[in-house]
Amino acid sequence: MKKNNLISVIMPVYNAEAFLHDTVQGILSQTYKNWELIAVDDGSSDKSFKILSHFARKDKRIKVFKNPVNLGIGKTVNIALSKTKGDYIARQDADDISHPTRLEKQLSYLQKTPSVAVLGTFMVEVDSRSQNVIERVVPTKHTEIKKAMFISQAIQNPTLMIDKRKVPFNQLWFDGNLSPVDELDFFFRLLNKVEFANLPEFLVTYRKHANNSSLKNIKKTFALTFRTRMKAILIYNYRPGVKEFFIHWAQSFAVFALPNSLLYNLFKLCKN
Repeated sequence: MKKNNLISVIMPVYNAEAFLHDTVQGILSQTYKNWELIAVDDGSSDKSFKILSHFARKDKRIKVFKNPVNLGIGKTVNIALSKTKGDYIARQDADDISHPTRLEKQLSYLQKTPSVAVLGTFMVEVDSRSQNVIERVVPTKHTEIKKAMFISQAIQNPTLMIDKRKVPFNQLWFDGNLSPVDELDFFFRLLNKVEFANLPEFLVTYRKHANNSSLKNIKKTFALTFRTRMKAILIYNYRPGVKEFFIHWAQSFAVFALPNSLLYNLFKLCKN
């Protein structure tokens, strides 16, 4: 690897004080050292900004910004993106943990595989007490990822790394009106333009808890997902397979027919 390749790690933060120390420590513990952490506090009402500022005073690679009001994940990610200086951009959620070799291994893969512009990894899911471990495995090849994207999160957002030099001009942005599924719109927008891949290693620990943005209101989240999938077909020229199309409609029927509490238990059952 070239030692001068700067990785910009972008992290939107909202009321994450319970997990933030471990999350930032995960970046500080990376085996690859040439990174900058762009943390944008999205109007938190807890001590998140204070914790981030404490880390920034100790390490100049950590740059902290604060939104005057809560803008949502998508708009906050766009603010973070505008502050980046690296050719590679890694996504970090404020409540998840990147394993020590994550940045090194993803950068190495992107450098050795120049055809790939968007890269994810496998992920370990735990609860708020770091228990009940579940392994999240996703497709690794572009054709498989593209096919699966219509019915599942085939690139897991907390594992994302992008070679921004390969992304078409003016495409590196997120639709803030689609939060918390703005990354799905971003993926659909790029699927026909660049190559995707997933590194078959568990390099991120994802914490599932009551405050996860996508789980707060499953019906609302899926309604936005439905809207994004239709947008992919009508605007981004995405063509789902027959099997995926029928699964999509089965998902839609279940989500809109069942109560939110039952959906959450069904979601957990399916993940297990």
